[in-house]
Amino acid sequence: MAERRIGIRELKSKLSECVREVKAGQTIIVTERGRAVARIIPDSTPEAPSLQERLDYLVRTGAVLWSGKRLPPAKPVAGLRGKRCVSDLVIENRAIAPADSIPLDQDSTTRVILGPTIRSIN
Repeated sequence: MAERRIGIRELKSKLSECVREVKAGQTIIVTERGRAVARIIPDSTPEAPSLQERLDYLVRTGAVLWSGKRLPPAKPVAGLRGKRCVSDLVIENRAIAPADSIPLDQDSTTRVILGPTIRSIN
């Protein structure tokens, strides 16, 4: 089938029509100011393989070594020293010391909240 040339602006307004033509086997050349910038061609690939088919292919080609069994759960790399998680501390810190607060001095636990209130942090 012959190739059809179409400008970007026209393609935007007639996209559905162009997709139907491509599905029917026609190739469309997209132009910008008369210069070809893209080509829309019919999809000749079969349906995408399933995950299992892709895994089987990787095992067959030797790209991966896999027994087919699930992996055991991994142990955490870092452990906790206390009873609280880091995420708990971050959440608490955000609740106590908003981002718009500043310390009075380096050794002080008192912060000035930029606004009408002053809060003491212990």
